[in-house]
Amino acid sequence: MDEAGKTWVNGLKQFEANCRKRSPLPSRDDLSPLEAQQCRILGGSWLAWLKHHAPGMLEERAVLHKAMHVDPEPVVVFLSIAPGLIAAHKIFGDRAPDGIVCLKEDQFKRWPRKSPDRSMSWHAYCMQTFRKVTDHELGEHYRAQSIPEDCEAWLHIDETL
Repeated sequence: MDEAGKTWVNGLKQFEANCRKRSPLPSRDDLSPLEAQQCRILGGSWLAWLKHHAPGMLEERAVLHKAMHVDPEPVVVFLSIAPGLIAAHKIFGDRAPDGIVCLKEDQFKRWPRKSPDRSMSWHAYCMQTFRKVTDHELGEHYRAQSIPEDCEAWLHIDETL
């Protein structure tokens, strides 16, 4: 990685540390039943991503390095909600490996404004999160047949770029 990339990554890691100081993650024991289930699902997805997707992504980056001059070993920014970051903490312990940064999506959105990497030369990201599905998205027919009135539908989002 070139010096500009190292500076960018070091700044991002410092930003991550500051975010964690300002907004510490809750204990897994303090999660609601819904959040605990999300934590389990996101942790499994994150492990599967590391095992099955990350190696191929690095192979693609090696090709892009030659064609587009991006770093072949970018820092991977893991974006998630609190249960996903708690799962990542359980996987990595107190310190993620040097090539991984874990942030909430809204936190990471604040970082590029300060120091953009628009061409994604130094980073790639994996976003694992959930979002509640609206009644409109479900449609009345599907909701009436599949989901009890007192329940909610959630969409698991898994995105890599």
